[in-house]
Amino acid sequence: MEYHDTFRDETGTAIMEHKMVTWDEIDSVVEFFIDTYNTQNLDCELILGIPRGGLVLATMLSYRLDLPLMVEGFGPTTHWDSKILVVDDIADTGKTLERVLKNLPRGIAFTMHYHRQSVIEPYAWLYEKKDEWIVYPWEGSYSTSIA
Repeated sequence: MEYHDTFRDETGTAIMEHKMVTWDEIDSVVEFFIDTYNTQNLDCELILGIPRGGLVLATMLSYRLDLPLMVEGFGPTTHWDSKILVVDDIADTGKTLERVLKNLPRGIAFTMHYHRQSVIEPYAWLYEKKDEWIVYPWEGSYSTSIA
């Protein structure tokens, strides 16, 4: 990641370092995913983008791989037995991926970042997350945790 900064509280005390992901890095990740998908002959039928962070990556992959895009929780239930490429921005705790993959016996997970504390290791990931806050370009200048 190119840009490092530190979150500070109202007194100026450093709270947490964060890293800004660039659109160039997103393009590199998409290329990595396409290369992995093709070299591993994954031959999925659909791409599922996990809201919110996985939607941008999944949409980009849907165009590049010419695969239909579906969003978690939507779409015909007849697809749940299909081979589905599941895309998210990060496997941090891994609980979202765990919940989604539990219902997709043939699901294959791709994430940009992977944190070793995650309960799920994605099939493919490019960057290991350390103890910093990652801010993706679609989040704006600063992001905060959501409940």
